[in-house]
Amino acid sequence: MVNKNMIKSKKVFRFEDGEINFKAEKFLFKLEVDNTISVANHIQFHPVRSYKHSLKQVLRPIEGVADLFIGCIEEKFNNYDDEMNEALIELVENMLHNIISHVDTCKNIIKQLSGEMKSNDIQNEFLNSIESYRSFFAKQINLVKHNSRFIRIIRGRDEKEEGNFVIGYYIEGKHELVDSENSTKGAVGPDPNVHELYMGRTTAFSLNKHLRLIIWFLLFISKNLYDSIKKIESLKTIRCSKKNNNFINIYPLVKKIMKIPQCYFPDEVNISKFDAPYINKVKNNINIGNVISEYSLDLITLPSFKITYSISLDNEHIFLIPYLMK
Repeated sequence: MVNKNMIKSKKVFRFEDGEINFKAEKFLFKLEVDNTISVANHIQFHPVRSYKHSLKQVLRPIEGVADLFIGCIEEKFNNYDDEMNEALIELVENMLHNIISHVDTCKNIIKQLSGEMKSNDIQNEFLNSIESYRSFFAKQINLVKHNSRFIRIIRGRDEKEEGNFVIGYYIEGKHELVDSENSTKGAVGPDPNVHELYMGRTTAFSLNKHLRLIIWFLLFISKNLYDSIKKIESLKTIRCSKKNNNFINIYPLVKKIMKIPQCYFPDEVNISKFDAPYINKVKNNINIGNVISEYSLDLITLPSFKITYSISLDNEHIFLIPYLMK
């Protein structure tokens, strides 16, 4: 769970229609190769190469989730089966893992460019600027990787508007329930360490929201990495006479995500506690933001929706299904 005392940055990134690039990549591309500093006398790749490779590792599962989601919507979920469910779980796990790996890569780039002795302050400033979001995703993947927790998928459909579909996930954990005789029983449901209760019921994360949030977060990481490495006085840049056409452009991916209904579970749009990320096109600009604003008026919450859920019961007797059971 994110530190509630930490102030989150409110930021909107605006791009011209057709091209969405990363500020850090463009700056790293211009660095003189000979000026990069090797760590512990080991040869390092040029930092732009490390950055691009790491970023692509995050973007691949995001695109896989988006493609699967869009395919399900087009088929009205009639094609959703166990194989697709397992594929989605694997994509979500890879997405979470690679987000944290990308942050580590950015830390190493700062270390590489500033030298081991000088990098601590700049690294700490960078990490502090993104900590509320980094810790949010890190806690999820740590439960999966180090505590053998399962990722479970749920699907929701608006009972009033048939086109509003939600696909969500949660990290499974243990709950202690007290029955009418004051006896304690174990139950399985969304892990209370990362999923808060809403109106007394367990909750999940919609991918409708989190695909948008992660795209925003990657841009936010890029901005803060750029701000950090600009402070390294020893860096020198070269002039680029030609426009580089090899920069990562996520506009095609963003267009896919915009096809996914911008509707979230009811607990996900309480902006006093949570982000409400959005991606909108306004005239010839694409706006990618992390909180509700005038550009996100078409964001929909689902106060009434039908949950579809599949699980192997194993040896457990009590399951707490998000939004349905206390």
